[in-house]
Amino acid sequence: MPKNKDKAVNTVSLLELFTTFFKIGAFSFGGGYAMLPVIAREISEQRSWVKKEELQDVFAITGCLPGAIALNAAAFTGYITRGVGGMIIAVCGNLLPSVVVVIALCTAVALVRDNPVVEAAFLGIRPAVVALIAYAAFNMAKGSLKDGFAFTLCLVALAVAIFVPAVGVVPIVLLGGLAGLAGQKVKRMKLKGRSEA
Repeated sequence: MPKNKDKAVNTVSLLELFTTFFKIGAFSFGGGYAMLPVIAREISEQRSWVKKEELQDVFAITGCLPGAIALNAAAFTGYITRGVGGMIIAVCGNLLPSVVVVIALCTAVALVRDNPVVEAAFLGIRPAVVALIAYAAFNMAKGSLKDGFAFTLCLVALAVAIFVPAVGVVPIVLLGGLAGLAGQKVKRMKLKGRSEA
């Protein structure tokens, strides 16, 4: 798991945390999962607050928690870089653009509700958001699906999510975690049996 012992992480300013997550909140569209590529680029590739190999863990943890994944990722990143204060600042930075935009839209929605230009714009935005989510899933798959067991587990979880949606996200994630533990135990037993042979 990420630790705040890294020198680069310890020198993160609260202003930088706020502006980074403000930018993520202001220029990312389509909700939490569509924001994952932007979050990954900002906190890992550009700023090295979270190592690339640890990013999957951050997204796995924040995806399992209640609430929006983008806010959870902001809280997690803020906490590991600057503690509780950093967590609050990062969440505020991520949330502020949405609050401002929602207030502005609520006051204007009656005027533009039936505007054909607005409807056409949203028809174009929806496929773009699907593409961003697919891109995030592809990048996570590259780092997570390292063997046949992980690939099979991914396909089973996807099938359950698609064909049995009543199961919900939390049971799928928990069962995935249990399957991962069981898979590791089986691997260790096989390795132990080979070393003893």
